[in-house]
Amino acid sequence: MREWRRSWHWLIVLSVLSLLSGSCLSLAFAAPPTVYDFRLVQGTAALPAVKLYVDIIGNGDVPAKGLRLEDFKAAVGGTPAKVTRVTPFEDAKEGVGFVLLVDISKSLSPAQFSLMKNTLAAFVDSMAESDRVALATFGQAVKVIQDFTANRSKIKEHIAALSPTDEETAFYGGIDKAIALARAGGADIPGRRVVITLTDGVNDLTGGVNKGDIAERLKADPVPLYLIGFVPGKPSAEEESAIGVMKTFSRLSGGRYYDGRGGEWRGIYFAISRAIRSAFVIEAEATNLRSEGAVFPVSLTLSAANKVWTEKLDLTIPAGGAIVAAPAKQTDAPTASGGKVAGKDSSSGVNQWLWIAAGLVAILCAGGIMLLRRRSKSPAKPAPVAPDPAPPAVQPSRQPGVLVRFSRVEAGAQPEPFDVEIVDRVIIGSDPRASHLVLEQDAEIAAAHCEIVFETGLLYVQDLASPGGTCLNGVVLTERQRIEEQDILQLGRTAMRISFPSS
Repeated sequence: MREWRRSWHWLIVLSVLSLLSGSCLSLAFAAPPTVYDFRLVQGTAALPAVKLYVDIIGNGDVPAKGLRLEDFKAAVGGTPAKVTRVTPFEDAKEGVGFVLLVDISKSLSPAQFSLMKNTLAAFVDSMAESDRVALATFGQAVKVIQDFTANRSKIKEHIAALSPTDEETAFYGGIDKAIALARAGGADIPGRRVVITLTDGVNDLTGGVNKGDIAERLKADPVPLYLIGFVPGKPSAEEESAIGVMKTFSRLSGGRYYDGRGGEWRGIYFAISRAIRSAFVIEAEATNLRSEGAVFPVSLTLSAANKVWTEKLDLTIPAGGAIVAAPAKQTDAPTASGGKVAGKDSSSGVNQWLWIAAGLVAILCAGGIMLLRRRSKSPAKPAPVAPDPAPPAVQPSRQPGVLVRFSRVEAGAQPEPFDVEIVDRVIIGSDPRASHLVLEQDAEIAAAHCEIVFETGLLYVQDLASPGGTCLNGVVLTERQRIEEQDILQLGRTAMRISFPSS
């Protein structure tokens, strides 16, 4: 009996040792993370914070695993930036701003177009609650059907109403408008913004935006283009060339090209969604950096699996952001998961100062209340009238402004012209909360329709992705244009002649 017990004990010991040795071996021979693809595709900045969106693909075309905070290095304008957080996109709980760009030319048959509309509707239904979606079309003309919205039903109604009617295709103009629409999205739109379209890529509309213009647009602040190429039958030489251009646009933008000739469009759209949501969010701090709205080169380096990758993009850093000095001493360093590294415990000292500060605040509040009570005993004065909500602040410029006269161009009696001094920029629209110059009589004018900028002694106008667009001398704006004496500016149904009266 004793011998049996001894044997049993030895069996237990051997089993434990076997498990431990297996664990040790697995740890000793654990493979480093495997990375097959590393691409820096997009970024945003609000100094000192810089946020980058990165594709890091591992085994099985899925996001790489096992990456650590110390595996990454970042730099802004050649100056090192401290990487503070590495988060899979799905864990970051961020949404995506989708611009759905639809080709309404006759490149697709009615049956194919109906299939595409059903695909788009299913894609909209699959979006996350935090996602936002905009809709634009291109054929003979480029139109923004719906700006970014969370209303899925409205978008699907717009999609259902589309039909392939146009004979010509302004593909380059459509891409240009979609990029502008994505960039113009407000602060309530997710920072991750992409454009998706299905087309043959043929641009047969002469004049306007060309492929060189698009390539230039993608050099800084890229908006990833996910382009699905579809050509019924054997591609012609022109169609083959167009597909090559689409591949180039996708690569330059940080997006991807998909071959849609098989007709499995629903699967492709959902694959695009998976690819977008498989990204990583890299957060960094660019200390000791000031910007006046300039473009800075941003680089991100990954060292993993005994290899080193470095990706770069040009990113516009918004004006402002005073120089932020790096702390002299840091006791609690953030990790990739947002936790803290064990270090010196300074919580007691901090708490003491917090209690002192709270006491001072309480004393000041009490003094303020007593002062108000004393003042209430004095004769009452008429309460000031609250001003209307202020439009976005116009930052003062170092240069003198320019006096601009707007004269309505209308049939019959002419309204009185009005003068505006433009120092830096003026936003024109229908909502006083979003614009400096308000035109309320025209329902076709957007809340923030266009902006006029005075820069280096010259005046420019740029459309702000308005649904109806902005025209200068009868030409729809696709980029910023210079304004000269006697030019005609049109917003909605309102046309105004520009002149510069002597001050």
